[in-house]
Amino acid sequence: MSRDVVMIRMTTRWVLPLVFTVYMPSCVPPAVRPTMPAGQARMEELWEVSADLPTRDLFYGPWGAENAPSPDATYSLIGLKVHTEPRGRFRLTDKSIEHVGQWSWQQNPFVGMRPYQGLLVILTMFNSSDIKNENNALYEVKKHGEGVGHWYVVRDLGTALGETGRLAPQRGDPEIFEREPFITSVTGGFVQFNYHGWHQELLKQITPEDVGWASEWLGRLSERQWCDAFHAGGYEPAIADRFITRLRQKIAEGERFGETTAASMAPARCQPYYGVATHR
Repeated sequence: MSRDVVMIRMTTRWVLPLVFTVYMPSCVPPAVRPTMPAGQARMEELWEVSADLPTRDLFYGPWGAENAPSPDATYSLIGLKVHTEPRGRFRLTDKSIEHVGQWSWQQNPFVGMRPYQGLLVILTMFNSSDIKNENNALYEVKKHGEGVGHWYVVRDLGTALGETGRLAPQRGDPEIFEREPFITSVTGGFVQFNYHGWHQELLKQITPEDVGWASEWLGRLSERQWCDAFHAGGYEPAIADRFITRLRQKIAEGERFGETTAASMAPARCQPYYGVATHR
């Protein structure tokens, strides 16, 4: 046996346990429970009914074009994120909101409530493997017209639109995303998802009604809004078409499980929207 083979085997023997020690969370999942009675939770801090959903700008977002990063400005690099594509990403800094920490998927005021369940459903639709607490941001809202004290935000979907997994899953791959199933079955009144990422304990109590509720809301987005969202994410029209078409199929599947009105499964065509002015 050559010295190189011996070294490879010794490296594998010692490095792999170290990798799993670093990346594997506790084998005992945290208890999933609300931190207060449902009647005391301020649902508007997580979700509000969107009466203006059909007119929402998904290219510039809720703060509009005037707060978009200027292509003529000079920016300073403050750090690199592992596995990030060679492009910039920006988060708004505004005096009316202050990032004060993170919030826990397992223990928060909204566990078990329909919008919380629906948020998890939407993340599984996108095949997000980023369902972890460090990607959740808690903001203190200082000047909000309706008096909301905090916002609970999920602000990272980087590991999505591919396969789900725990260690370096393939992401942003339309071929994988198109062939990955969404729902595998309903057992004991709860939906079983084709999800292989971390914190699967969060998905154990999701009902067909939860899936139908989330699917119905997503189904209200127009083709223009879907295309604007993927355009803002830097996707070419042909690639955006494939992702959006598969998402539409999942939405329709979810609505069938929840016995709600089925959304359109028509293939997306984003090119016409990319060719028009994005300034509203």
